[in-house]
Amino acid sequence: MRAFLIVTTLATFAIYHWYTANRLRNAESAVRRLQDETGRLAIKDATLINLIAVDTSEANMWRWRLFIPKGKKYTWNVASEDIPFGKVPHQAGRTSVSNQRYWERDNEVLVTARLEELADGNYSLSVASRIGDSKDQMSGVTMDVPKEHLDWMVDSRSQQVDIAGKSSTQTFDPTMPIMLFSKRPMATSPNGEIDFDQGLTKGLAIWLEPK
Repeated sequence: MRAFLIVTTLATFAIYHWYTANRLRNAESAVRRLQDETGRLAIKDATLINLIAVDTSEANMWRWRLFIPKGKKYTWNVASEDIPFGKVPHQAGRTSVSNQRYWERDNEVLVTARLEELADGNYSLSVASRIGDSKDQMSGVTMDVPKEHLDWMVDSRSQQVDIAGKSSTQTFDPTMPIMLFSKRPMATSPNGEIDFDQGLTKGLAIWLEPK
């Protein structure tokens, strides 16, 4: 009888432990899904850049939440020419750096990028960043884009768009360039098939470069 009670107790404990662990796993999974859907940043590794895209529901506007670890300083970079496939451009059309000492602490940063048409028919690509509770900011960058640089947005049958953190929080090596956004035309073969253009094209690119 005593052995039966011991076995029963152990079995009950094992079932309870499995049930509790399963509920915890399900709850953690639900929290991660909710964070991804709402654009809430989940910091996976505080030694890395952590970022997630935030839905803006607005055309030609993109937003991210970033975690940048202490000691890391960056330049903002944008380009509309010579955009490579799957890589950071070799040269920026415009670069900007802030000398405010934001790198002396860990920071969570809200980044907003916009492409706006100007009165003369040309465009402006701007990136603004905001560290909510800090007097030291990362600043941003703005570049005028000639309208002929964006003809592909109307003429191209298909476009390649890459948005970092679009589906969930991503992490990046803070010592390497970090591509937030790129958009470029796809290539059309002589037989009419659409494929990625492996060359350099006009397009749009936004990235951070460690300094």
